[in-house]
Amino acid sequence: MKVDIIGDVHGCLVECLALMEKLGYQKNGGHYDHPDQRQLIFLGDITDRGPDSLKTISLVYQLVFEDKLAHYIPGNHCNKLYRYFLGNKVKVQHGLETTVAELNALTKDEQRVIKKKFMALYEQAELYLQLPKINTIVAHAGIRPDYIGRYDKKVESFVLYGDVTGDRYPDG
Repeated sequence: MKVDIIGDVHGCLVECLALMEKLGYQKNGGHYDHPDQRQLIFLGDITDRGPDSLKTISLVYQLVFEDKLAHYIPGNHCNKLYRYFLGNKVKVQHGLETTVAELNALTKDEQRVIKKKFMALYEQAELYLQLPKINTIVAHAGIRPDYIGRYDKKVESFVLYGDVTGDRYPDG
């Protein structure tokens, strides 16, 4: 098993596609594949900050569900967008404002399509990915050894946000 792990795309679709091309992924007939049967792992934060969060969601959705070429593991920005789509009260800042601005520029039908794709990605994603064939565990913010094999709320918080202390940097 050979994998390529791409973390924190943050809506930078052009750069993501360039990296995929450099790694040997090819688009054939509208679908992606790799001549060496490599697998992609998108490791959190596919949205926010960059200019193409919604197109990045569509790309990752296609690679995971249609092309069956990729895995997706959520990150903290993904969790915030998920909570936003659920209608929870979240602060639209620290990058989320760019994704929300993209959403607001779409028709209601287009918004529903993007929301459906993202919700499917998020709800069907594992908190972290165990790859025993290559003796690897993939988690967005890391994972403690004693958390491996667990999937409770404490583990969820850790793999999405890291070891939260409550302290904040000046930028949030």
